Amino acid sequence: MLNLIRQELEDYKEDITIVDGVTFNQKEMIEKIHRFLNSKFLNGDIDVDGDRKHFFNIVKNPCGVETKATDFDTKNIKILTADTGDPEQTWYFERDLKFWMKDQNFGRVLNRIFEERPKFGSVVIKTIKGEPFFVDLRNFACEPSADTLDDSAYIIERHIYTPRQFRKVGEELNWDNIDEVIEEAKKGDDRHIITYERYGEVAEEEGYRRIIYADVGKDQKDDITGEMVPHSGVLVQDDKVDTHPYTELHREKIPGRWLGVGLVEILEEPQIRHNMIANLEAQSGLDVALPNRHKLPTNSTHLRFDSQGACIASRLPLRFCAPHCGDLFCRKEFDGLRRPGAA
Repeated sequence: MLNLIRQELEDYKEDITIVDGVTFNQKEMIEKIHRFLNSKFLNGDIDVDGDRKHFFNIVKNPCGVETKATDFDTKNIKILTADTGDPEQTWYFERDLKFWMKDQNFGRVLNRIFEERPKFGSVVIKTIKGEPFFVDLRNFACEPSADTLDDSAYIIERHIYTPRQFRKVGEELNWDNIDEVIEEAKKGDDRHIITYERYGEVAEEEGYRRIIYADVGKDQKDDITGEMVPHSGVLVQDDKVDTHPYTELHREKIPGRWLGVGLVEILEEPQIRHNMIANLEAQSGLDVALPNRHKLPTNSTHLRFDSQGACIASRLPLRFCAPHCGDLFCRKEFDGLRRPGAA
């Protein structure tokens, strides 16, 4: 069963085709959103010439603006009486609802929904014993092309526990083989226990099931073939359920993919272009102030940028002046191996 989970996680990493010429990778998009929100480049903060790359973040503020524009509090939730309804019953029902929302800290749940939805485009909440928990999309996998979680062939959530946390959670949820999992984990080098919780059908005749596997153990070498055989893990729970415990909320949906469209994804291209222009201007300023700090090689190549607008090749062909003269759009030809103004 653990091999099936591993295969589904590998399938989750693959691109899907929405229409001809349009592909989408859910895992890469979630990771890119985290990098953009933290103003980080994929290949580090230093470019090929040893200069610092600047990430001029233009995605965080719009997310905050949308959060404030769409957020509402529990006091804004009102119960209306139907034409044939009883106003007194409505009043009692609204009082009970207000008490329940206060008891459950529902206002904090609403605040976090409106905070995360503009960033990632989707929010997933897991209900355990009537209590809501927000799911980290980095540890969540479903069929990327599914329209809803109900349509997904599999739903997998990864949990990372210390041995003590694993025992505590396992005892609360009545897991099996707790001691065996902890003993197997102690044999390895990792201090944490990775557990996969899967919802979906395994075989059609078995129906919809919840299966929880602890990914512990060591790979064994086959005595006959000499190949390494992956460990099978330890099953801690396997039971039949009617449905999964997840609730999904999306900002904007595109047919052909599960993940909603957030502001960070919408502003991806403007962010890349903004980084590109801003870093060129910063490099031009340095070149004017310190004209001798670099030599241009005779085989200098054209400018190339990575997926976030950072320079990953030499700046410009030798025959062009910009940005060495300080003018970003200068295309004046010049001769020599040094930059203009160099000795």
